[in-house]
Amino acid sequence: MSDIPSRQRVQERIRESKRRHRTRKKEYVEELERKLRDYQQQGVQAAPEVQVAALRVVEENIRLRELLRRVGVDNCTLQGRSHRFIITEDMLAGRRNRSRL
Repeated sequence: MSDIPSRQRVQERIRESKRRHRTRKKEYVEELERKLRDYQQQGVQAAPEVQVAALRVVEENIRLRELLRRVGVDNCTLQGRSHRFIITEDMLAGRRNRSRL
């Protein structure tokens, strides 16, 4: 007869453990959902900042390409991304001479 109460206590402990596990799992999922919402919100806020930065890079590239064109670097050289080019003193001197005209 003492077996029955002990079996009941074991079953009660198992039920309580399962209940605590479900509670922890629910809290964990809620925390993950909250983090996901926060990260999504941060991504939405970052998107306009990234667009502004990209626009600045495009504008700077345009200015740099114009400067390179002025010192004698042609568009073909600029288009070849794998090609390296060196701005020589002669190129800079040509730029200085043209600016005097």
